Amino acid sequence: MDVLTLRNYEKLSPFEIKDELIKLAKKTSRTTQSAFLNAGRGNPNWIATTPREGYFLLGQFAVTESKRVMDDPAGLGGMPQAQGIAGRLEAWLAKHADMPGSSFLSKMVSFAVKRFDFEPDAFVHELVDSIIGDNYPVPDRMLVHNERIVHEYMMWAVCGNPRPAGKFDLFAVEGGTAAMCYLFKSLKSNRLLRAGDTIALGAPIFTPYLEMPHLEDYALNFVSIHAPQENRFQFTDTELKKLEDPKIKAFFLVNPGNHSART
Repeated sequence: MDVLTLRNYEKLSPFEIKDELIKLAKKTSRTTQSAFLNAGRGNPNWIATTPREGYFLLGQFAVTESKRVMDDPAGLGGMPQAQGIAGRLEAWLAKHADMPGSSFLSKMVSFAVKRFDFEPDAFVHELVDSIIGDNYPVPDRMLVHNERIVHEYMMWAVCGNPRPAGKFDLFAVEGGTAAMCYLFKSLKSNRLLRAGDTIALGAPIFTPYLEMPHLEDYALNFVSIHAPQENRFQFTDTELKKLEDPKIKAFFLVNPGNHSART
């Protein structure tokens, strides 16, 4: 590939480069015996059907709860009420036991109530009220019961055994990219990071994150902390030792990330 063509690629975003590489790979696969495999998709080409069936069935129950409060002919419902809602869900699921997702939803509620000692009406009302989506912008942080569940998952998935004594401070956002944007913006606004400061980024990482320090809004220098394939994408002691540099003001990493989420 000539220098002028390479210079044109320098102007492309990571997503545009990805598209160009896919075009080249597809072209090559048509003229050789090499099969084209897109291993870089953000999402798999399959879905988990059982939780989705439960999710959509919960939505149907939630609408009946709204209509129970107010059923205006114009198509208006009320806000679901908490008192007795767990019993009403149990009865509704028994009546609709043949519906896809019914068994899953019933077992999920029973498990969560028992595992976390939830008050049944409060937990079910949170599920119903959230799927209806009638309380924006509440909550400002995370749903109370869901935060307990997510925290338990984090302790299991990230920490393993023995568990640490501390507690994660969780804040739900729309995804990893949103989290990185919020973090960079918040740290800058609170003067914790300033233009010219040095940060560390755990790598490999989703490519656009590597560009964020270079944006004019931040103008940060960064050091890569590598998790090599030879070490099963785990950080080595040598790489972590880079963090001892007093110039490094923050260490950003994504978990699960590329490629650890796919191995």
